[in-house]
Amino acid sequence: YQAIIRAIGGQALTNQPIGMRLSILQGSDNGNAVYVETHTANTNTQGLVTLQIGGGIVQAVLLHKLIAPGSTGQTLTMCNGVPTWGACPPSLPILTTNAIQSVTSSTAVSGGNISSDGGAAITERGICWSTSPNPTVALNTKTVDGAGSGSFSSNLTGLSPITTYYLRAYAINQVGTAYGNEISFSSTLGGNVTDIEGNTYETIIIGNQEWMAENLRVTKYKDGSSIFHTPNGNQWNGTTSGEYCYYNNNPINDSLYGKLYNWKAVDNPSGLCPTGWHVPSQNEWGTLISNLGGATVAGGKLKSVSSLWNQPNIANNSSGFSALPAGYRMYTADFLGLGVDAWFWTSTTNGDSCQCQAFCQQLNNTSESINGAWPYTGRKWGLPVRCVKN
Repeated sequence: YQAIIRAIGGQALTNQPIGMRLSILQGSDNGNAVYVETHTANTNTQGLVTLQIGGGIVQAVLLHKLIAPGSTGQTLTMCNGVPTWGACPPSLPILTTNAIQSVTSSTAVSGGNISSDGGAAITERGICWSTSPNPTVALNTKTVDGAGSGSFSSNLTGLSPITTYYLRAYAINQVGTAYGNEISFSSTLGGNVTDIEGNTYETIIIGNQEWMAENLRVTKYKDGSSIFHTPNGNQWNGTTSGEYCYYNNNPINDSLYGKLYNWKAVDNPSGLCPTGWHVPSQNEWGTLISNLGGATVAGGKLKSVSSLWNQPNIANNSSGFSALPAGYRMYTADFLGLGVDAWFWTSTTNGDSCQCQAFCQQLNNTSESINGAWPYTGRKWGLPVRCVKN
């Protein structure tokens, strides 16, 4: 049985645990329930849930048949809703698939939980995956993670970058092979780079450029000197030094979105990015945008599909850039745009006579375009930074 699970407003409930009761009615839609079972499962990225009728927890059975008398000493047992003399014959195991974790360009972590062995010992368990739905143990892309019931963890290896995979846990007993619910996920693209403080960032390759796939979080230049932390609004507006802050001065936003830097930090000759990397110029951003099909569509390809974006968020993140709506800090020290805008500094000034502005790039939740041709802002603003490899 398969169904798309939707909320009251009609939107699909994606990657959500659900409970479901299935009833078999006799004769008509209004007939008596002759069989009732309950299931717990998880929807996939499209809101689809897949259940095996007969594989749930039996709640009620209305019997309408007689069974032959048993022998003296035999015990009458309910086996999957059917009265049976003696022990139940073995059946397929019952299991679920663990949520995917720690996804990289070539690896991921999942596993499963076997809640019932079906009355026969589990001889093999693991996960199997494929680029097509409904993977099976006949594939080479599977793990073998021991035997027995209960929870187990599995490591996927050998994945291809930026590829969608379908995955199921499996368990084998003497009756056969049973599968858990199917989940799907996409691998990332690139490697990683570490800054002077030991922060590691995943990277992606787009065209002939390698970019960070996360916003910068460093508090030191690459020569080891400190970037000033300036939460105070008056000090932020009046500074002549490189500064950083957290959105709303809340450190929780650092782990989610990275830091906001003023342009003095971007332009510091000591270098803001890790060794071998730099803050991209306006032209380098232009190359990235061209590689993604131009400014009218590049924004949707750069934005994450994360729930951190306000809805509607027109995005598919096909590039793997995973831009998040980190907002910005104005020269007045006000914080704006969280959940709505993603801004990024460039290393290019706009040539203004006051030497007080620089170019930046801007993404908005309601558009699949990117504004990079005209946006420039005051160098006292606080914006996120993405680095590009030299």
